[in-house]
Amino acid sequence: MMFKTNQVVLVSSSVNHVKQPLLHAIEHFKIEPQEMNFIEVGSGYGKILDLAAKEFEWKSLIAIEIDFLTIMIARFSNLIKRMPITFVHKDIFDYEIPKGSLVYCYMSTPIISRLFDEGAFENCVVLSLTFPIQEIPCSATYDVEGFQKRLFVYDFR
Repeated sequence: MMFKTNQVVLVSSSVNHVKQPLLHAIEHFKIEPQEMNFIEVGSGYGKILDLAAKEFEWKSLIAIEIDFLTIMIARFSNLIKRMPITFVHKDIFDYEIPKGSLVYCYMSTPIISRLFDEGAFENCVVLSLTFPIQEIPCSATYDVEGFQKRLFVYDFR
């Protein structure tokens, strides 16, 4: 049976390729998880948040996802996993990122650049997988295994 759709969903079976660069960035930038929100923008099923929840105790863990079905599947899956994650169904441009957050995103350069231009990352640390913020020098980069070659870090605190 074949289904036709106008959407493409990228499903990653593992986030292990991001684990070490993420942990290095948290240590290097002296991030205090108990004092920061960890927000995943375009969270999909929240696998990065699962990883973050397993490694540290955060002030809060928030998944922002625009696709309603994806967020419902993530919420249902989380009933079984019981991670302390809040799943928010919202367009990121309609969501106010709390100041002092660690923001993880895997979104194209135009999207994260627009968020930066609109002041969404004020007083935040931003981790952007693969895509840099246009024309803004990053604070650090970390190599990532696989096709996602870099984790760009921006410290706007």
